Amino acid sequence: MQLQAKGASFLAQDRNSNPLDLVKEAIVNFPDADRKTQFQEFERLIEGMEDYERVVRWYFFVNMHDNLTRKSRPAPKSESRAARAAKMAEIVKDIKSKIVLLDLKLPSGKSLRASTFGECAQCSGFFGRLAKKGKPNQIVGEVFTEDQVRSALGPTLK
Repeated sequence: MQLQAKGASFLAQDRNSNPLDLVKEAIVNFPDADRKTQFQEFERLIEGMEDYERVVRWYFFVNMHDNLTRKSRPAPKSESRAARAAKMAEIVKDIKSKIVLLDLKLPSGKSLRASTFGECAQCSGFFGRLAKKGKPNQIVGEVFTEDQVRSALGPTLK
């Protein structure tokens, strides 16, 4: 028997020497027994069966070898809820700072910069709130700068 495969695939390779069958037999022989008693039965069944013993040794070796030589992944950093919230707030602030409100498009297809306050009044949300800050025929981009639009709309867009 060659020892090429690893772990469970190795056990499945040779159905004639699969110790899983002996584990099942030990459980069937002692269905109400504890694990220690079933293990003793397994040992009794496998005793002197070189093919089975070799498979068990190989299975144990491969699993322990992989456990000891596997590159360990760093444990995930456990951040506090407050730290995650602060990080998220910083990300949101960064995203908001990159949005140019005057370049946003109204449903009409025009940019806020080129739209009148009257056109903004036909919209809901912050366009509707902004409409209250000027006269219906005034063009938003001629009345407000980007910073003034942000201030006019309140803290949610700052």
